[in-house]
Amino acid sequence: MSGDPRFRETQRFRQGWLWAFLLVTNVPILILLGVMFADEYGGLTPEAIRVGGLTLLALVLPLVLIHRAVLVTEVRDDGVYLKFFPFHLRFRRIPFGEIGAVESAEYSAMRDYGGWGIRWGVSLTRHGVAWSERGKAYIVDGSEGVRLERDGERPLLVGSERADELRRAIEDGRRY
Repeated sequence: MSGDPRFRETQRFRQGWLWAFLLVTNVPILILLGVMFADEYGGLTPEAIRVGGLTLLALVLPLVLIHRAVLVTEVRDDGVYLKFFPFHLRFRRIPFGEIGAVESAEYSAMRDYGGWGIRWGVSLTRHGVAWSERGKAYIVDGSEGVRLERDGERPLLVGSERADELRRAIEDGRRY
């Protein structure tokens, strides 16, 4: 990486409805497992403790990942850098030389990309799920971002709460 960033943005999942949904769906599963594996006196069998522990881990791990997830976007002298922790431990660099057109974009995370996070061009249609030509996307929150057209690659959308500022930083960086 070169020099101090011209632009830096850090985004986290803040959707309250997401946390409510995860809690509302996970708590009944734990209660149901407790009822299913209870012995005739209401105590837990060793099998129930093992299954319950694994289920709790399977339910809590995604919550922890979502809570800790952070998208860091930087524009430096030599390109655009993206890191979506905990899925990327290091920045991914897109050199300015690989970037063709840069444009501000409005999108619907569900309709256009099938959800939030790192998305690979799947979108929801009236007839189900379909691959789209929209390319890859990094989406955490909101409905605005910057679409990068890349030579020989599918487009890349970077969601941003400061999309215009990000676009200008990329355009300025490409001039030098």
